[in-house]
Amino acid sequence: SISPFNKDNLSSFDVIVDCIFGVGFKGELTGKYKDAVEAINAANKFVISIDANSGLNLRNGITSLAIKSDVTISISNLKPGYYLNYGKDYVGEIKEVDIGLKTKGPECYLIEKEDIKHIFNPRSNMSNKGDYGYVGIMGGCLNYPGAVKLANMGQTSLYAGAGVSKVIVPDCLKDMLYPHVLEATIFPIPSNNGYMEFDIESIDKALNHLKAVSIVMGWGTSDSNIEILKYVLENKELIVVIDADGLNALSRLDLDILNKTRCQVVLTPHIKEFSRLLKCPLADIIDDPIAKAEEFVSKYNVVLLLKGPTTIVASREHTYLVDRGCPGMATAGSGDVLSGILSGILGYSKESLDLGVASAAYVNGMAGEIAQSEYGDIGMV
Repeated sequence: SISPFNKDNLSSFDVIVDCIFGVGFKGELTGKYKDAVEAINAANKFVISIDANSGLNLRNGITSLAIKSDVTISISNLKPGYYLNYGKDYVGEIKEVDIGLKTKGPECYLIEKEDIKHIFNPRSNMSNKGDYGYVGIMGGCLNYPGAVKLANMGQTSLYAGAGVSKVIVPDCLKDMLYPHVLEATIFPIPSNNGYMEFDIESIDKALNHLKAVSIVMGWGTSDSNIEILKYVLENKELIVVIDADGLNALSRLDLDILNKTRCQVVLTPHIKEFSRLLKCPLADIIDDPIAKAEEFVSKYNVVLLLKGPTTIVASREHTYLVDRGCPGMATAGSGDVLSGILSGILGYSKESLDLGVASAAYVNGMAGEIAQSEYGDIGMV
């Protein structure tokens, strides 16, 4: 028997190997198993988990108590629960070991730098800004001015490689933006009561020549926003990244518009925004985020980027996991940076849309990790 069990039982050992439960575990630890896991976690020893960190659900990364390992040895294939929800806080360094087993079931793919580095190959001297895409950042209203953020998102698109970045805002914000916009350009849209008006002529001019546009933060909630988004989806032929208030506007439309549009649509919700789109409880998404993402893209012709500890990028062709990122990114603005990077990369990427989206998530996560290494996770912005 392993009970009673406490950290003092382990004081004479240097390494602990965890093989209590396997990949089929779900639920909560109780009794002697709970005692054992608590003692191992308290012992401050080097811990190796074999395939599964005991107490961790490897389908979804849910746990209330599990072994925190220094190394997890993954047998034959990586498990989604290493990356989803709480998983990354428990698994430590992951080592893959092939013992000849073949697994069956749905597949998803972990993005590594080798998968995407060709997107960022050196550029030819015989090129110009038009070769790398005209992109737009659309957002802002008087109640949520965020003018500097919008300007920075336009700048982020240029840092990500776009040829030209256009910041599209209600004209009531233009004076706030002018001091902060250098390389990016400003395109004001007529406004009414602080919100962008549904002015077809201005919207057509703003979107002219664009390959991609992000409809994003600080847009507010107004009927005109819904009309603008509907008009873009029904009449334009470009890549449309929809985030934040753009998602709020989309949730008030019939989602069947996503299957009728000539646009290539990228949705970038966090799980609360996704629950509004799905009209399902948050707990259902947390329980199986990959399945919910795949269910959504099977119904609607979009690329879905579902934010979380690991980003899920789902399309009808592939499901990618992007595990780059860090706790310091749990702060206002991280998603705005991602939208800027997305529009920038999608302005010139020749790859499939889903891989282009995954590459943007990877770059965003790497940038977060670099920032956290310099500033720490608590004070990072």
